[in-house]
Amino acid sequence: MRSSSPTIGAQERATPASMTASGVDFALTGKTLDEISQEIEHNLRLKGYCTFDMQLEARLDDALEEVAALRRVGCFEPAPQQVIDGILGVEGTAGTVWLGSPMGEQGEGEAVETPSLLQLTTDLFAIADCTRPFFSSQCLEGMTISEALVVQGGEALRGAGELTEASCSKWASTFLSAMLMVIYFMGPGDGALQLEPIDEDAEAMTIKTWPDRLVIVRCDLISRNHISSSSDYALCFWIMLPSWEASSTEAADLIPGVRDLKEWAEARMEVLAKQDAAGQLEQSVPRAWQRMLHSRYFKSNCLPVAIKGMATHSPGAWECDMLWKSLNVGVDFVKDVPMLRWNHDNYYDPDPQCYIESNSFAGGVVKTSIKHCQFIDGLELFDHRTFQIAPSEAVTIAMEQRHILETSYEGLFVAGYNKRQLMNANIAVFTGCTTPETMYVGLAGAGDLNHTVSCTSNRTSYELGMKGPSVSIDCEQASSQVALIMAGSAITPNHDWRNESDGYSEASITGGVYLALSPYMWPRFNAYMNPVGRCFTFSSCAAGYVRGEACTSLCQKPYTDKVDGDWVASDSFCIGSMVGWRVTNNGRGASLTSPSAPAQQEAIHGSLSDAGIHVLDEHAIESHGNGLLLDDSVEASAISRLLRHEAGEDEPLLVGAVKTQVSAQCEACGMTTFLKAMLNITHAVFAPSLHLRQVNPHMEVNFSGVFMLMEHLTFREQHIFHGCSSRGFNGSNTHIIQWYRADAGKVGTQRVLSMEEHIAFWPAGGGILDNASRPSEGYFIVGSFCQWEEAQEMDKAFNNEFSFIMTMGANNFEHFQICLDQDMERVLHPRYPLAPSGSTAMGPNTDDEAAGYTWAIDARPFAVEDATSSTAIAGVEASSKDKPGDKYEVKLSIAGKYRAVTWKKVSSAGADALKDPAVQGTYFVLGSWNNNQPQAMTAKHDKALGLFTFDVGPLPSWVAGCCDFQIVRNKDSLQLFHPKYGGAASENRDEADVDGPDEGSHQTWRIKAKAGDCFKIEFRRNLEGGQDVRQISWRKVPVET
Repeated sequence: MRSSSPTIGAQERATPASMTASGVDFALTGKTLDEISQEIEHNLRLKGYCTFDMQLEARLDDALEEVAALRRVGCFEPAPQQVIDGILGVEGTAGTVWLGSPMGEQGEGEAVETPSLLQLTTDLFAIADCTRPFFSSQCLEGMTISEALVVQGGEALRGAGELTEASCSKWASTFLSAMLMVIYFMGPGDGALQLEPIDEDAEAMTIKTWPDRLVIVRCDLISRNHISSSSDYALCFWIMLPSWEASSTEAADLIPGVRDLKEWAEARMEVLAKQDAAGQLEQSVPRAWQRMLHSRYFKSNCLPVAIKGMATHSPGAWECDMLWKSLNVGVDFVKDVPMLRWNHDNYYDPDPQCYIESNSFAGGVVKTSIKHCQFIDGLELFDHRTFQIAPSEAVTIAMEQRHILETSYEGLFVAGYNKRQLMNANIAVFTGCTTPETMYVGLAGAGDLNHTVSCTSNRTSYELGMKGPSVSIDCEQASSQVALIMAGSAITPNHDWRNESDGYSEASITGGVYLALSPYMWPRFNAYMNPVGRCFTFSSCAAGYVRGEACTSLCQKPYTDKVDGDWVASDSFCIGSMVGWRVTNNGRGASLTSPSAPAQQEAIHGSLSDAGIHVLDEHAIESHGNGLLLDDSVEASAISRLLRHEAGEDEPLLVGAVKTQVSAQCEACGMTTFLKAMLNITHAVFAPSLHLRQVNPHMEVNFSGVFMLMEHLTFREQHIFHGCSSRGFNGSNTHIIQWYRADAGKVGTQRVLSMEEHIAFWPAGGGILDNASRPSEGYFIVGSFCQWEEAQEMDKAFNNEFSFIMTMGANNFEHFQICLDQDMERVLHPRYPLAPSGSTAMGPNTDDEAAGYTWAIDARPFAVEDATSSTAIAGVEASSKDKPGDKYEVKLSIAGKYRAVTWKKVSSAGADALKDPAVQGTYFVLGSWNNNQPQAMTAKHDKALGLFTFDVGPLPSWVAGCCDFQIVRNKDSLQLFHPKYGGAASENRDEADVDGPDEGSHQTWRIKAKAGDCFKIEFRRNLEGGQDVRQISWRKVPVET
């Protein structure tokens, strides 16, 4: 028996060679929109194009008159040379005019009116909507339709049209994101459309065109060239998917028109880069081009810093990518304090003012109204042998030092260092940290030097033998980003700070660590923490934050190497880069702890200046966002006023807040913010924030340009400038700008190059089949219709077509494979299970390799339940066109190396079709008494049509208590009958519920029995009257009977 996955569905379809008498794939007459959609989807999947007549001839004369009027007033312009191949080729693209653009004006200044053309376009858009099933079959959503383009036929004049930056962007966006091109030939003359796939083996083919003919073609896989005269016109548009410029170079270059556009754009970009470097960039250059220019050719005032390695011990994961994936799906890591840490009942008091009663000395009263925190796993774990630390010493080392030591070494290892290379290396260590909380909980060694702030960085340098600067930094929540900035300044060859300090480090391992080991410090920050237990950043519910844990390390190295006196980008492994950074302080303000918008803006503007980019070039920013009404409103307003004061939706700024998911990780929170921003770039997705339902009413934000997202959103470009900010409790402000590109290994940026992945059969052929793929006797078909046993020979219809007439069985479902020379070790099969008509034939492969990959003729209706009875009734409508007994012609078509299987219904079932044994089929019992091996039931059609019986027993000696069974038709595991729900075993059952046929649900009927018992099972199935009534019963019978 064959098994497979749930059906994808398929109905009757035209075969590759079948066209109507008029030379089109199908006629619209008498077809509903659903039927038109199915025909279009089938033909596009089968051969990549579809043709039919629109039956709009009556309107063509008026439309052509309007086209002539457009031509008279000079609306038609020569198409730029670079886009001709992407439209209708050099012999069919003499001129173009967009219907969506302003029309030309006549002498009197009146605009040209085109009501007939617009109505024609509306009708064509309705047909375009019928392509949705095709996109659904490709697992694609979100199709859009371009503006309509009127194309004048005739030979194009090379060099007559000129590209601009704006038009290049429009054409490139269209060609790169378009999957289908709809071409409506208006005439008045006939022509010929040459189609040639990107497959080098495929032969070109020509189809005739005439007025009112419509062609829908896979424009990303098939090039077009329309041979026509200058008096002929076509109306075209493209059906696209919202996409970003992420196609691989190889795939994009194969799309007609894209290579030429790309070459023009690259040449133009180099010219603009030189102008920008000289400060002579024209203001007329579109903002999108300026953004791309700065993303690829930006002139940083200091050399970038590369991130070469990363490691983290974070909530839910000790792996950076896993942490980002958790953030991307919206995981909230905050929870109640577990008993594994401490018994929080001893410290918790729901009174919001309880913290006032707390003492400020160790061992005193500690009360807090906060009971939530975010914790990492494996707090106590430490591999002391890796660092050759004695167990007696390891237990005295602060937990923060243990974790930062492990993540530091892992980050350096990812960057390419081993222990031997680290010893005596001039590598700096900068760590954002504070006094370990072990000082307050009485752990062993808590009072010695191992538990000081400075020792956190020094421990890493000591254990790994590194001799660069080793500094621990405590700026509260800005600590780890200050550490990143100091490290970046220390290793950047041309940075002012480094030059003035004469510092030199070949690399830096920079980290941030905070572990919540005690609630001792909670009362001191209770007024800034949220008793609800969440961080509601930018929300009207903002009332503070809760604390959390993290330990993250990043390895930083120079992004550039000096070659022959010039700085060039290193080609070594890189995860991300820092291109601009700045630290500021509030100075004297309203209070020591109050936020300062000017100071935050100065940090952001300074980092933009370092990076050498415009404020609109920053695509996204990961905010500090600690969940306080005042702090959030100041930060959001500062960001909006500086970065998007007047910009609209064309320049969106995405703003995130990672603290809504991982809480405020104190000295380590800046590192998590940085890590999220870096991995946003790597994965080309802006990960969302949480808990924002109503925005903070105090924020003055330009919401037409600033977006605080609660859902993830893909970036529109590969190269991204992404900012991240942190703020210390006492006035420190940091901002870092990162820049890099999406990682092709983690983002699906590659388009499939093989045409066979999308087009099953090319009618013109191409290539040849090898001898192993050719039969000597013929092709044979085997499937559920013949119980998967005796393969039936297919008739040779033409030189390259083989057919077989199959009778649809009682279940309105049959699936099959094709084998060569009756050899089940040479099986042809589709690319995926239960493939529909028009699917390519793969193989030949062995029976085991092809198992489950079948073509399926599925004419089953949706199932319903009879509310008045427990009997299952399939909802076959009386008007259904598909019935058991229908005849289908299955056809294998071969053209060169291309093979496809299609089918169509050739006759409908007659009145006596249900009496045909081939329709009824053979039913088998699968019983536990026989190891579920199929045993044939006896047909009793003379007593009642559709009655089958089976005698069980005597049961073997090992049966005790009960036995189970199901029923299957034609030994096909996709046509199992079983109970809908399990039930108690019984010796006799007059009528049991029947569910199916399907692949089974592990539900079985149960017979109460013991060794030696005998039973009779009766299965009735009545298909008359347009219904499907199933009944099953069994009873115990004497052994002698």
